[in-house]
Amino acid sequence: MLNAHPAVRESRVSAEPHERWGAVAVAEIVARAPSQPPKVAALVKHCRERLAGYKVPVRFRIIAELPRTASGKLRR
Repeated sequence: MLNAHPAVRESRVSAEPHERWGAVAVAEIVARAPSQPPKVAALVKHCRERLAGYKVPVRFRIIAELPRTASGKLRR
């Protein structure tokens, strides 16, 4: 769903341990234009319009590229 945002080339969402809720969603984002990364507020708005509240990532990290396995699949 994050990949549908116009400023996102690709993304990965994973769970991060959380003391109160057990785990929360954290998103890693590769920007379509690295010199103009998406604003976190815009990503949160995009998610809230399309996802249940508990599925919206609590943290967004803008990264240069997602880690991949030797065969090219996203590393989890």
